[in-house]
Amino acid sequence: MARARRAQVRRLMEADNAERRRARRREFNQAVRELAGFARKRDKRVAAWQAAQAQLRLDRQAADEQRCA
Repeated sequence: MARARRAQVRRLMEADNAERRRARRREFNQAVRELAGFARKRDKRVAAWQAAQAQLRLDRQAADEQRCA
């Protein structure tokens, strides 16, 4: 009986620890995402790439409109 009780307590403790690890992992991942977003907003290379992609999108849209017209 005592051994079964200890095993049950151990399983409960392991489950609690696993949940805490998952929660900390989620917090860490969220912090990393926020930091990456912070850096991305301030990176001039990202802004240049986004501008190039927007121009490319406009060029493709114009080409599609010419083809359809």
